[in-house]
Amino acid sequence: MTVALDLGCSEFRSYRRVGKRLIARRTPSLFCSAPDDDQIHDLASQSRIPYSLAENSLVFLGNAAVKIAPELGRPLSPVFRNGHLPEQDPIARQVLSILIDTLLPPATHTDERCGVSIPASAWRRQSFKTNFIHQLLCLRGYHPLLLNPAVALAISELASSNMTGLTVVVGAESVAFAMMHRGRTVFHSQYSKGFRTIGQKFAAEFHQFVWDQNGTRFLDLEAASQLLPTLKTNSTDEPNSQQKWLAKSIFELLFSAWNAQYLRLCRELDDPIFRDELQVVYTGGPTQFEAFPDLLKAVFQTSPIPIRLGMCRPSQYAPYGVARGLLVHAELDSSLIKLDRQSA
Repeated sequence: MTVALDLGCSEFRSYRRVGKRLIARRTPSLFCSAPDDDQIHDLASQSRIPYSLAENSLVFLGNAAVKIAPELGRPLSPVFRNGHLPEQDPIARQVLSILIDTLLPPATHTDERCGVSIPASAWRRQSFKTNFIHQLLCLRGYHPLLLNPAVALAISELASSNMTGLTVVVGAESVAFAMMHRGRTVFHSQYSKGFRTIGQKFAAEFHQFVWDQNGTRFLDLEAASQLLPTLKTNSTDEPNSQQKWLAKSIFELLFSAWNAQYLRLCRELDDPIFRDELQVVYTGGPTQFEAFPDLLKAVFQTSPIPIRLGMCRPSQYAPYGVARGLLVHAELDSSLIKLDRQSA
């Protein structure tokens, strides 16, 4: 059994092959903690919502957290904060371990491959082999293979264009790019800012709040996400101030993320890929609105990096495009290992 694990800052996804079947699973990478008291116990029991106990608190995970948080008036907390796992937060680490357990069964054979992607900040803070995620996967019997999410998306999506093109993954805490030419990676990157920053600024700018049962006020970090579907290409209505602000902020995020690669890409300008018309494939929760391809094209067209744009399309395997590429990568590595053993 070969598996893939796409650990995003808003959602975790797994993909695995069992015989001839492909099994996909997903869960929000969020949790909600509440005091361990009888009233909340009763509410959870009546609603049949599962929970765990940690640090004298009730902890609701993934979909259960999303369901019960509004009823409790408690904020949702991301497992990855600012793109990494807090070192001094035992609850977040326990939540991460439990969520991975729900997505992946233990390995059935020794040293089975697991293609894995992690947030940009989590990648850079320490060696992956000393990373808590690496240790969790090894304890479950897997050999983790770390891969940039945009490279994984390219493996998943670019077969129809001779493995040539540009892929973009927009997440809560990062924006990843990868450029491929006939199966060769020209460059890949991860920019350590994502849509969550926009959500925080939007809530503060337009006074979007939620309140808990004690009257404590929190920024409504979901308000920007809920507005995304209204950003349309051919709308007869003039966009309001919130829509204009949101579209401008997404453009600026993408523009900053792409042009941060300017110095690196200038060294590659003689590569044949810059003479080709590139297919662009994108994925990520913040890309799921009608006007996104126009915003993305505007970024590339105003950038000093000279690329020729062709088709610009969403992942055809969303939301599992990255996970699918991770699985292919893990299966190829597993096949190479088997060949090496046979020839030895």
